[in-house]
Amino acid sequence: MNSDVLALFIIAFRKKISETLDRTATEIKLKKLVRALYLLNKRKNKNKLRKRKYWVHPIFSTDNRKRHGASNNLIRELHFYNDEKFINYFRMTPEVFDKLFTAVDPYITKQECVREAIPPNIRLEICLRYLASGDSMRSLSYAFRVAHNTISKIVSETCEAIWIALKDTVFEQPSKDLWKKIANEFEENWDFPNCIGAIDGKHVIQAPPNSGSSFYNYKGQHSINLLAVCDAKYRFTFIDIGAEGRQSDGGVFRNSKLYTSLEENSLQIPLPVVVGTNGPILPYVIVADEAFALKNYMMRPYSRHRENPRNANSYTESTHGSLKKIVTYYKYIYIPIVVTKFSSMCRKCIVSL
Repeated sequence: MNSDVLALFIIAFRKKISETLDRTATEIKLKKLVRALYLLNKRKNKNKLRKRKYWVHPIFSTDNRKRHGASNNLIRELHFYNDEKFINYFRMTPEVFDKLFTAVDPYITKQECVREAIPPNIRLEICLRYLASGDSMRSLSYAFRVAHNTISKIVSETCEAIWIALKDTVFEQPSKDLWKKIANEFEENWDFPNCIGAIDGKHVIQAPPNSGSSFYNYKGQHSINLLAVCDAKYRFTFIDIGAEGRQSDGGVFRNSKLYTSLEENSLQIPLPVVVGTNGPILPYVIVADEAFALKNYMMRPYSRHRENPRNANSYTESTHGSLKKIVTYYKYIYIPIVVTKFSSMCRKCIVSL
């Protein structure tokens, strides 16, 4: 029913009110018709397409991007001086940046049709700056002269390109040699023998829409749980994102693929070896806090012992910060394996290339 027909009904009801003795029921129907007419007109006005003032705002035009954007000004200066400022801006050296750009260039180069496409180097710079700084997309849009909704697509597409380009070369498959290498790094850097990783969890304050109390954690907030294992050089070797916030770190671990692989001994972890000179024979272990159960592959401190020295597990806590920002961006992706690719890949490429 359109607004014209409703208006005719209202006029007819007004005449009927003047002719009838029982005006109360008729007035109620009239009010309902008036309310329906108001809602119908409101919906029509809402559905009208708003006329766009600009197709592309002048400050985001190609000319302004070339003249005033960060890529052709600030970043070019950082490349020229090639000092710690570049590392502070991108969290990597210029050599690593060039190597990464060479790897992902074929995946992020766009064909030009109607308008000039954003160059691949700007796409990579935007993505890396977002991951390295945690800055908002609107702030980056003014710095790089690219609309914030375009930056959202650029970050997503570039992260996926990084994963596709580097997954086969950066990530090593579990092997005895890999575990021994990690154990040697822990022993050299932190004097902890037979350690193959540090595990910990972190709550990211967000949850899927309409998730109810499933993601309500003990801190009184809705969150998803981030579980990660890292080596002695702040590099993630395993990651699981998307578990319900109400679960403990130990519960998330028991439901992870890592737990199944460790229980089935399918990760090719070396056999126990002698520690030191004429020392005891000890297995290779992952260090954890009190939230995890004691296993032959898991080392945890004594319960309620508040004077534990700073150990290798502190590495995992310090590496969660950058990963938390990446998880927050992918807040509508709740399949752990999908988020794992993006987050661990971005962290890995910054540290390992």
